[in-house]
Amino acid sequence: MKRKNERTKERKNSFLVLQFFSSSVGNGFTLAELLIAMSIFLVVTLITIMSFRSGEKVEQLRFAVENVAQEVRALQVFARTGQRQGSKVPKGGFGMQMLQCTQSPCTFIPFGDQNMDGRYAPNEQLPESITFAPRVILEKLETKDSGGIVSPRSGVVLIARSPYGDFAVHDLAGVVIPATELTLTFRQTELDHTRSLTINIPSGQIRRE
Repeated sequence: MKRKNERTKERKNSFLVLQFFSSSVGNGFTLAELLIAMSIFLVVTLITIMSFRSGEKVEQLRFAVENVAQEVRALQVFARTGQRQGSKVPKGGFGMQMLQCTQSPCTFIPFGDQNMDGRYAPNEQLPESITFAPRVILEKLETKDSGGIVSPRSGVVLIARSPYGDFAVHDLAGVVIPATELTLTFRQTELDHTRSLTINIPSGQIRRE
């Protein structure tokens, strides 16, 4: 008798479960529920895409700063090791022309100072120039002297002089600027986000901010 009651109870439970699922499947989702679910999905997808694109643009800015820092180090190594440009070692060292740039694409030009005049000439250009990603600009170019006075510049030439690789800053006409620091401020125009690179001229140290 006891076993019979247990079997009856199990059948009732099974029937209730089947009835629940049958009613759920039969009723389905209402139009309002489907619209709400689709809206939530679209919002989450949009947030994910925006976050990815924002991160990509920040990475472009970071890459611009790192690219310049690596090129500056490379110029220093070239000057110290007597790197040849064609068949000659540039006696004036290796340099890079940097121009303030408020519209992309922005380009820095590395060169070997064959003429020893501290300025860039087209025939001195090294094979690879630096071109930044779209909407990454060089917003500010500034030098600071030993008295702490900061001067904005429209363009400069940074030279790693042979044979020791020590730095000097020249204006675009080749005149030496008595600078202790050179600071470049880059901006990603879509994000309104900036990063800076500061080169200590006497020590050669590079600081990223």
